[in-house]
Amino acid sequence: MKKTALLILFLSLLIFACKNNNKQESKQMVLEKNYDWLLGKWERDSNDSLKQTFEIWTKTDATYNGHGFILEQKDTVWEEQMTLKEKNGVWELSVKTPGQNDAVSFKETSYTDSTFVVENIKHDFPKKIKYWKQNNILNAEVSSDEATIDFKFKPVL
Repeated sequence: MKKTALLILFLSLLIFACKNNNKQESKQMVLEKNYDWLLGKWERDSNDSLKQTFEIWTKTDATYNGHGFILEQKDTVWEEQMTLKEKNGVWELSVKTPGQNDAVSFKETSYTDSTFVVENIKHDFPKKIKYWKQNNILNAEVSSDEATIDFKFKPVL
């Protein structure tokens, strides 16, 4: 009887230790993600000479903040605020434009050290946002089932 009780106690401790270790590994994986390649001021490489599109990314603690805007002859004609941060073990990109009451959140579905994809299938457009850096170019793609828009940004020096 004592052996059975000790065996049950040992197995319970082993299971608890494994679960705790998995939680620590999962949390460590979330914290190891790095999006610093987004940081800086970026200008869209565009053929439109009347409009300039910019994204500016900064970082405060573990939160990345983006400000996207379009200038037309020095007037801001469109803008959005973006926040990329970990929430309950999942990275989320929240996007808010003037006139919206609430930000739209997109959950990360894919990550590498130079790429991430976030999705919100319930949103009309976009449903999917992808960012990646290739050489010295920041690329972005916003898409739904019906349409895709590509962006290429060069650093503003």
